[in-house]
Amino acid sequence: MNGAGVPRRRYTPPMPPLPAARPAPPRAAPHLPLGAFLRVTPLLAPLLLGAPLPAAAAGPPADLGCATPRVIDALRGLGPAPHPGVFAAPPARPGPALPRPPDGKAVLGGAPDPAMSLQTDNFVLAWSDPTVPPATIEHAAAALERGWQAFIDEQGWPAPVSADGHLVWVLLERDLGGATGYTTEWFPGDGSFPEGVAIIYLDVDTHVDFGDAFFTSLAIHELMHAVQYGMREYAWETGGTEETWYWEASATHGSELGAPEVDGHQYTSAWFAEQPQLRFDSQEGFHQYGLFVLNAWLEHARGPGAMKAVWEAGADAPGAGWDGLLAGVAGGEPAAAWAEFGAAYGAGALPESGLYTPLAEAGALRDGAGGALPKLGLHAWRADAPGRWTAEGDAVVLAGPSGHGAEVDVLAGELLIVAAVGDDTRYTLVPAPDAPADSGGPSGGAGGDGGGGADDAGGATPGGDGGGAKSGCAQAPGAGGGLGG
Repeated sequence: MNGAGVPRRRYTPPMPPLPAARPAPPRAAPHLPLGAFLRVTPLLAPLLLGAPLPAAAAGPPADLGCATPRVIDALRGLGPAPHPGVFAAPPARPGPALPRPPDGKAVLGGAPDPAMSLQTDNFVLAWSDPTVPPATIEHAAAALERGWQAFIDEQGWPAPVSADGHLVWVLLERDLGGATGYTTEWFPGDGSFPEGVAIIYLDVDTHVDFGDAFFTSLAIHELMHAVQYGMREYAWETGGTEETWYWEASATHGSELGAPEVDGHQYTSAWFAEQPQLRFDSQEGFHQYGLFVLNAWLEHARGPGAMKAVWEAGADAPGAGWDGLLAGVAGGEPAAAWAEFGAAYGAGALPESGLYTPLAEAGALRDGAGGALPKLGLHAWRADAPGRWTAEGDAVVLAGPSGHGAEVDVLAGELLIVAAVGDDTRYTLVPAPDAPADSGGPSGGAGGDGGGGADDAGGATPGGDGGGAKSGCAQAPGAGGGLGG
């Protein structure tokens, strides 16, 4: 029973193991009550109610239309709210806040309509449209609890604000103003949580339209946003894309951390790989989502928990830029980290590289090849012969499978990556003298960390007879990838 005498609607589905190819990480004894914990694969959720969904669309949406950056701007007073729910209280019936029940967490802000809500161990899901498919409700609940187990219980992320004693509100809607989902903050009128309480919104039609993997990734993506609100103060002066790009890159990789057996987000790698020349914080063509692969590299190269370490550093330094925070965890300067990441991605050296879109190439590696890049933009040049290369002009860091620095050796067929230290970087590649490569400093001028600036298309000028053809079209995702928010 909850604090209002309304029975808690719980269910205990079976707990199948993860596929053998993607084993669950080792963990200590579970912290959740075993009799109520949800852990189901996406395909089982509709079977729990015996109500299969209609056939999903062939692929995920081409235009994500994410609302979370606009929500953050609205919360900071810098723009209009993209949806009425941004500033709305949860849809609880009038009455005082409920006390914590003896059998679990309380519902913050009043009692939801028992006929239009579902409570699990950590979430209260509510909807206003009685035609929402029961299978979608069950699927959202299962996905969110799956994410909670991974983030909070296994990986040590902090629970969202108020979630130690209260259920997290999740509102299932049919129209979110063009977004598939978003997460906002609610400030209770009684002042109980002045830092704000996260509320998750999910567009239920995306489940029917784009399938199970999409909806699982979406729900876990939004849960990561709820965690982020409790870790990072977003109302600092710099703001803008330099703040929100990493919220999205991290929430997208959160779909992998939360449910590694569900491949519903990897197709978004195209939004980085087809335009690596963009500035690091660009949101052109959904670039910020595609940069989830930066976190995939970080966790692979520096170990599990590296993305959480970046967020923990960000919590302690709310005015610091994400590029420097990330480089601090990676070790070294931002351009060196980006160059190393680009080389690993371009070489297909990441654990899920087979699911990612190949990196677009600037052209053939020739004496005199070069171009212009914004801060931490990348160019990839294909070598047709072995050699050692360096760069003239503004400061850049080079990288390849052999390492990174001011001079780098590449073999025939390998990619040479160029990462710009600052904005408005212009460089030219030339063969290096036959001398040992240095320890990793930038090549070219002694550029600093770069200031702000408009996104740069990152033009490249091949040298010799090298062409500038772009390679690597987006791979077709599996049935139902995708996420939003």
